[in-house]
Amino acid sequence: LEPERVVVYEIWVPRPLRRQGVARSVLEQIERLVTDRGYSEVFLRPEPLEPDVDKALLTTFYMRNGYRMIADGVMIKQVAS
Repeated sequence: LEPERVVVYEIWVPRPLRRQGVARSVLEQIERLVTDRGYSEVFLRPEPLEPDVDKALLTTFYMRNGYRMIADGVMIKQVAS
């Protein structure tokens, strides 16, 4: 990967805290840190960490937060220009 890119490997939220905006807050904080450190892109590959979590839901979550699919399940978001 290029030096201006950051890869996020996992964001996991305990079940009792889900659907409360925790993952969105974590993602926003990651994006702020990425931008503050001079990086311009965030890459990730949405993969469920639990067998009963639907991968399509994860993908939709990231798409709602500005990520787009580029290839082979990899998503990207431009966080700085």
